[in-house]
Amino acid sequence: MKSISVIAILIAVGISAAQPAIQVGGFAPEPVTDTPEKTELPVRIACFPHLIAGKGWTTSFYVTNVDAGQPAIFQLRMMDPDGRGLLVPLQLNFGEPTIGSVIYGTLRPGETIVVEIAGPAASGVAYGWAELTSVSTFAGFAGYATYRNQTPEQAEQSYTVPLEAKPRTGMMLMMDNRAGSTTGAAVVNLSPYYAADFYVRVVNQDGTHGLNRVLRLAPRAQITLAIHDLFPEVKDCLAGVEFEARDSWTQMAGFGVRVGPDGQVKYLPAFSRGK
Repeated sequence: MKSISVIAILIAVGISAAQPAIQVGGFAPEPVTDTPEKTELPVRIACFPHLIAGKGWTTSFYVTNVDAGQPAIFQLRMMDPDGRGLLVPLQLNFGEPTIGSVIYGTLRPGETIVVEIAGPAASGVAYGWAELTSVSTFAGFAGYATYRNQTPEQAEQSYTVPLEAKPRTGMMLMMDNRAGSTTGAAVVNLSPYYAADFYVRVVNQDGTHGLNRVLRLAPRAQITLAIHDLFPEVKDCLAGVEFEARDSWTQMAGFGVRVGPDGQVKYLPAFSRGK
C-alpha cells in the first residue's frame, strides 16, 4: 500500500497553515516499503526512540512549535518495533480517549500538544517509538517524553527523555551493572528504506574495545534490550557500550536506562559517536 503523505492528509480534511487544527488518525498498520520510489514522506524533524503502554505503563509525548513566527504542519506517527504504524489507545490534549496511530495538523507558534498513550493494567504491553515529521521547511520543535509506571505491587515511578532532534550515526552509553543494577537501551534505525547493521562494542575503562557483536535492524525498526543479554559477561561490571552504524549514511536514534535492584528506572543519556 502506498504511504499517504501528510500533505495529502491535510488537504483531505481542509487544514492549512492559516487554519490551525490537530487531528487523530486511526490508520491500520501498513508495511514499510523498501525503495525510495515507492513512498512519499515529509521531512523528518525528530523522534522519540521509545514508547511503552500497558500493564501500568503510560507514555506521554509533549511537542512544542518553538518557531516564534511560523505555524508548523506536522505529523507524529506511532511505530511498532517492526517499523509499521502502531494503533494505540491515546488522549490528545487530555481530551476523550480514542484509538489512533498518527497525530497530525498545524501547530501555531508556541503551541504545545500533549499525547498520552496508556492501556488497561491487565492488558498486554505495546512497545514502539514515535516519528515526528513536517512539511514546513523551517519548522522548529522541542519536546520530551515522560514514561510512568504505577501498579499495586510497586511504588509509582517515572522518568523523562528529551525529544531527539538530531539523528546520528553512533552513540555511547556509560554502563554500571554493579550492585544488582541493569543497563538497557532503546535503538532505532531511522532509514525508511534500508536495513542497517550496527556494531555494538563494550568499551573498557581504559578506552580499549572488548566484546563486540553486530546488531541488524530492518527499516524503521526499533529494539529495546538489556546490555547483558548481548554480553552476559558485563552483568556485574562498569564499562561503556558503543553503538556504531556500519555505513556512514545510516541514521539512528536512541538512549539508555538504568534499572536498579528495586526496579526503579532512570534515564541514561547517550553521547553521540560517529565517523
